Amino acid sequence: MSNPKTKILKTSQKKSSPNTNAQWQFILYIADQTPHCLLTLANLKKFCERYLHNQYRIDVIDLRQHPELAHQEEIIAIPTVVKTHPHPKRYIIGDFADSKLMLMKLGINQPDNINDKTK
Repeated sequence: MSNPKTKILKTSQKKSSPNTNAQWQFILYIADQTPHCLLTLANLKKFCERYLHNQYRIDVIDLRQHPELAHQEEIIAIPTVVKTHPHPKRYIIGDFADSKLMLMKLGINQPDNINDKTK
């Protein structure tokens, strides 16, 4: 599941340094590796590859290992994706299956003919 653009944080002290090539940075908050959380990660990766053209970074944080982060980061549902860069910070609850909806939520301008799913 881990690749150069995706990092699973095992401990709260192991914060990774920002990827200078990544124009888009996301944190995916999960609770264990449930099928829904894994589907969200897979869809997020596909979405990023298709629309962000290798200009992204995804960190994955398991809230079962770091429950304090749920309150600290105001996470109310899982899985939750937080876009941390570019600003403004945005919280997205969902599985990233609807590309057009995700483009709108992230404020990315794309052609109107996008109506496909990332699956």
